[in-house]
Amino acid sequence: STQERLERAAKVDHFHGGGIQTTEILRSLMNLPTPDVLRGADVGSGLGGPMRWFALQSHAQMDGVDITPDFVAISNQISDRTGMRANTFSQVGDATSLPLAANAYDFATMMALSCNVPNRAQLYASTARILKSGGVVGMLDIIKGPTEGLVYPVPWSRDGSDSINRLLTREETVREAALVGLDSEAAQDISAEVLAWFIKDHAEITAGRQVGFEKFLPDWEKMVESQIQNLEKGHIKFECLVFRKS
Repeated sequence: STQERLERAAKVDHFHGGGIQTTEILRSLMNLPTPDVLRGADVGSGLGGPMRWFALQSHAQMDGVDITPDFVAISNQISDRTGMRANTFSQVGDATSLPLAANAYDFATMMALSCNVPNRAQLYASTARILKSGGVVGMLDIIKGPTEGLVYPVPWSRDGSDSINRLLTREETVREAALVGLDSEAAQDISAEVLAWFIKDHAEITAGRQVGFEKFLPDWEKMVESQIQNLEKGHIKFECLVFRKS
């Protein structure tokens, strides 16, 4: 079945903490309506796993946007192979100025994207622009934890020297989103689930698995070790956040 094909592909194409499980937690939290067809956008769509999952489970026509051309090409290839090309399409673009129509989408998703985007206000404004009034945005977000500091490398920064490295607390995130008319609707801390996933992922890498994110990111194992420490020490949290365009 298509669902089985997507679950197999999830070993590489749900490239965020918690994998396909956190994609589904976010989807449930978004509580999307079930009309004939929803229109959705995945902002920073990567290899396209979450976009295909939403297309299948929420009967959505999905557009993905990612800044990395290789990811976009691979995403469209996986959509072809899994029989999802008719309702999922990825294109190259910048999350802070999305090449998508205004007021056209029922929902948008962002999977661990914001830590890669220094200009948070522009990211949220760009996403709010494409949503219909009452449209929903679901974010899997890496949130600044109660303990100062960060263990490197992490997926968004190898050593902390770049301008990208800017995490916000949940309160700061809610405030930034509100400035562009995105009102906070739901939040769920999934740090425990994501920590368990990283520990399991590390065990699989150590056991010499055939397929995993390390195929795309050679220092993935080091990043997993860092993220385990970052979560255990309270430097970061993983949260699912849902906002609605007023």
